[in-house]
Amino acid sequence: MNVLSTKEYEVTLEGISMFSGDKVLVHGEQTVELEDGRIVEQYLYNIEGYTPKNGLPFVSLKANIIL
Repeated sequence: MNVLSTKEYEVTLEGISMFSGDKVLVHGEQTVELEDGRIVEQYLYNIEGYTPKNGLPFVSLKANIIL
């Protein structure tokens, strides 16, 4: 995976994960090129009330998060 661009939002957006149903806080987005050459857009987010052990945000295709 090759990150082509990253954008951090000035204001965090609230959303819901279509995968888990959890409330999420979206704080940015990125565009990446996958190993097979496809280019996809992703949100960078945290699950409300959960802090990952590694401190990094979660990543999801934009289609999987409802704002």
